[in-house]
Amino acid sequence: MNCLRWLTLGVLASSPIFAGAQSTWKPLWSFPAFSQASEPDDPIAFDGTRYLAIRLSDRTLIARDLSNGSVRWTAALPGDGHVLPRIAVDGTLVAIRRGMTLEARRLSDGALTGTIAMTGNEVDGLAIVGNRIHVGNRVLTWPEGQPTFDWSIKPEAGYNGEVSPNGRYYGRGGSYTRVDTATTRALKGRQGRFSPDSTRIYSFSFPDGTYVRGAIHAQNVANGSLLWTFVPPVGVSLSSAMPVGGDKVLALARQYDAASGTFGSALLYVLNATTGALVSTTIDPNHTAADLGLPSRIVASHPGSNQALIVTRADHTPVLRSVEVSAAGGLTVSPVLQYAGGTVDFSANRPVIHGPADPANRLSLGTMYQTDGTVAWRAWMQPRPLWNWELDTPRTGTVISRDGRLAASPTVDGFARTFSGISGSAFAQSSLTDGIVNQALPLFGGGAIVSRQRTSTTTEARLYQRVGSALKLVRTFTGAESMVPIATDSEGKRFVLADTHNETLYVYQADGTRLHYLPGNIYPTGPLGTLGGSRVVLTDTTLTTLATKVEPERGSAILTAMQWSLGSDPTPLRKVTDYHSWNEKDRTPIVADITSDARLMLSQAVFRPGNLGAPYTLIRMADGREVAHFSPTAFYSPAVDMALSQDAGKALLSLADGSHYYMQLPSIVESVEWVKKTSRYAEVKVRLMAPAPVGGTPIQWSINARYGTLPSGARIPAGKLEATFRMTLKPVSAPASAPFQASATQNDWIARTYYVTPPVPSELTLNPSRIEGGKPVALTIKLDGPAGPEGRTVRLSSSRSYVKPPATYFFPAGAETGTVTIPTTAITSDGVAILDVEGKTTLLSVLKKLTVAVTPNTATIKGGRSITMTITLNRPAPEGGLVALLKDGSTATDLPASVTIPAGSRVATFVVTSTPVTANKTVAIQASVDGKTGGARLTVTP
Repeated sequence: MNCLRWLTLGVLASSPIFAGAQSTWKPLWSFPAFSQASEPDDPIAFDGTRYLAIRLSDRTLIARDLSNGSVRWTAALPGDGHVLPRIAVDGTLVAIRRGMTLEARRLSDGALTGTIAMTGNEVDGLAIVGNRIHVGNRVLTWPEGQPTFDWSIKPEAGYNGEVSPNGRYYGRGGSYTRVDTATTRALKGRQGRFSPDSTRIYSFSFPDGTYVRGAIHAQNVANGSLLWTFVPPVGVSLSSAMPVGGDKVLALARQYDAASGTFGSALLYVLNATTGALVSTTIDPNHTAADLGLPSRIVASHPGSNQALIVTRADHTPVLRSVEVSAAGGLTVSPVLQYAGGTVDFSANRPVIHGPADPANRLSLGTMYQTDGTVAWRAWMQPRPLWNWELDTPRTGTVISRDGRLAASPTVDGFARTFSGISGSAFAQSSLTDGIVNQALPLFGGGAIVSRQRTSTTTEARLYQRVGSALKLVRTFTGAESMVPIATDSEGKRFVLADTHNETLYVYQADGTRLHYLPGNIYPTGPLGTLGGSRVVLTDTTLTTLATKVEPERGSAILTAMQWSLGSDPTPLRKVTDYHSWNEKDRTPIVADITSDARLMLSQAVFRPGNLGAPYTLIRMADGREVAHFSPTAFYSPAVDMALSQDAGKALLSLADGSHYYMQLPSIVESVEWVKKTSRYAEVKVRLMAPAPVGGTPIQWSINARYGTLPSGARIPAGKLEATFRMTLKPVSAPASAPFQASATQNDWIARTYYVTPPVPSELTLNPSRIEGGKPVALTIKLDGPAGPEGRTVRLSSSRSYVKPPATYFFPAGAETGTVTIPTTAITSDGVAILDVEGKTTLLSVLKKLTVAVTPNTATIKGGRSITMTITLNRPAPEGGLVALLKDGSTATDLPASVTIPAGSRVATFVVTSTPVTANKTVAIQASVDGKTGGARLTVTP
């Protein structure tokens, strides 16, 4: 059980033990382990299409294609019961003993097809012979599991053994038995392997008793007689041999100097299986005298196949390769297929896997992978130490910048070198006169900050800049005892030095200018603190250190992340402490990593044998929250190293059994923003730490539904970092607030408070917007949401005394609009009043009284003639113009019924036509505009 404490700005807060559901954790892709010193006992079966080698690694069953070493399938076995590492196969099924349970699994995909409950104490090996399975002294029908009274061949527990192709013989470690007669004959060597026609059996021995030179024997299966023995030449040491290709035997060996006791290059022999004659010899140039690792071994082969899997060497690293034997006996050795576990890193978002280092020169094979698991490039490198190296151990190793562009490492001879993290091509190298380099970190432009041994107990830091293909020394940093470079930022533009005596840290620019000084007691201690790379994280604004320690007296293993703010005066920002129970029986302490931007931390809790709970914990650094616990479903071995991708979306694990797993991290909520738009709704923006995976990321809500709701089925689309969702707000009559939370995984809730208020005026409409003083105007008020259960009262005001709205207006429950009549008074000059409804305003134009004049006011015309008259207003006509209604009340004149005064104009003209008259006649001409009239008198003469 673990718990976590979070310290921010000097205040310690204790959070409860996380009790949420645990997530299962499945890999996106993986390289299951293979043993460097694997005995040649992997059962081989032909599934009708290809030969498969079946191996049990930790609690994972692995099937590899014999032709190219590729993993066809894996099956994680449950953790209950002891797993007996013995497997048997036939043409369709795989048998495996787990405690008191015998399982049958499909050979094609590893799927479980049935189980058989065992009785008794048989813990010996397994063997499938025809339709029988032999388990210790018992013989059962296969795959039904019914007991029989057949005689058992008693398969060995320490060696899988082999059934001859014709099913009549069973080969043990040092003998073979005829199944139907129980006749047993001794082998000349060990680990018998049958020929395809079941007439010969081959074995391997060291007849000289030195366990150096070795010999291969072929015997007649029928009578046990020796057919031939192959002994390599003097100066050659055999390591393993197996039949291949029907009529060949493949043997692996190394050159050996007995006088000096040293080994040389590796040899691959092909022998004639019938006569034992040497057919061909191939030298493996990668296996050199300086390479003191284990000899090459054949991991899996089948006499019916011309291909085999071998563990050999490549760039000083044990690797898995395939070998193909031609009909003529020639050999083709494949490139590297896989290598056992070492340290892991990320170059930006591309995984990097280092093989285990050669003990003599610490060289290993390093591979940069694409995110789909394909190889980007390979090169020999010095892997950085595993997480559990102590501080005083020289910290040699390759460091790749987190943006993936730069890399640096010491060379075999102790130089510092820099190279491209994208292609692996070299940039520059230091000079021998500069001395031996222990550690090199890459800097922007191809330079490096390195650690150099000054005395037997002290080191100094040296700053190099790239000049062409050379690294030029520009500055040396020394401390009271040792000055050690421990980190750079993701682009190599700044670096961190540690004074180990004063336990102080310094941040410098790549040109050597000091930026920050951080006082003592924050130096990263314990295993994790001894590493460069991500265990000390430098960002633009923060510095984070990761450290572990064990307190046996308290039974605790403690992981601590300390984060400082890098302002003008660096100050502690937060401290995250993860406690785990611990005792001396624990196999591993805590293993952890933190993203290059210090947002997320992954830790493996203390891992005990048989503890298959949830050993992985994901912690959000911003609040110190344990956001997820993981229970792996594809592996059970503890991690010895781990790395997190730059985008916080992937993890790369190196396990103790030598396997590597590339894992999808769950989507983690990083931030939640709430913005109110109207009284009806608000917008909620949820941002993840990494882009959503394929299928998108569903978002869960926790909300007080009294005042608002959020959509169910919310999802951030695949590849997106964030999405915005609409929160529906409920009507209220008084302001209120309530919390809500968003989550994307088990426990990554981020809480925010949302606020609801009564609806506010969103729109004001006047009808009309221009009015003559003394007339009323209608004001329609629209709210931005319905009134609450108790209604809504709004306040009104006017900026002018001649516009007098009521002080308030009441909206009943549910209402969104209302209209109020506002009276006005007459004025002598035009004016504008501002109407205000709780901050929402509109303008009302109030006009003085309208006057209308017709000119000429008096006129005389002769009957039958016309005259043009003009209407004049005392103010311009409003938008849309004004219509003047005309009338004369006489037959002596004729005029239009109306005339329009255009908008913005004060005048309009019209024509009056008279008719002939016999005597003078006076006509009154009248024009009416908006209820106001003006007139003129027109006299018509004969």
